[in-house]
Amino acid sequence: MNYTTATLVSMCLLAACMQAPDPSMAGTPQHSAAMPHAQGGPPPSSGGPSGESKSSGGRELAMAVPSNWSEADGGNAFTVARWTIEGGGQCTVTAVGGDIAANFQRWEQQFIIEEALATEDVADSHYAATMATLSGTLTSTQQIGGGAPLEGWMLIGFAIPETPAGPLYVKVLGPKEMLRAQLEEIKSAVAKLEIL
Repeated sequence: MNYTTATLVSMCLLAACMQAPDPSMAGTPQHSAAMPHAQGGPPPSSGGPSGESKSSGGRELAMAVPSNWSEADGGNAFTVARWTIEGGGQCTVTAVGGDIAANFQRWEQQFIIEEALATEDVADSHYAATMATLSGTLTSTQQIGGGAPLEGWMLIGFAIPETPAGPLYVKVLGPKEMLRAQLEEIKSAVAKLEIL
């Protein structure tokens, strides 16, 4: 058998051993091991009410949160941390990628807008972050457990595109007056957020 024939036989054997792609996996997102919760696992653990520390994927998220927030189960593999807020609101920290403007637009579409989406860079932030705020009637209530649309609600969201754990989004939803009163505290918490 000459060199060309041997090569051809080897290639045929290799092709016979290969499997065709699984159609059920088409479009399934592939998660980086560096992302929090990329490998699933138990819900994050808490480090305390005023200086929360969430462990996931071998890394910890350290973020101080307002005292009237309560730790809650993350709910899915993309959620690094979640807190419930008085009045039925919540804060989630998620490890998802995608274009920042597209994510902000998706959030905007979850409301009947009263105060249009406004964005600003977060000054003195540990990781570069952009904040988005808007208010109106929250129509996409399934994300907080369902129910009728909620008037007088606000969204305070943050895109943090580069952290040691990959891109993170912080999304705070709740009654407008309460969140307005906590805006600077929330902004400061995100500015000081760290991946350890």
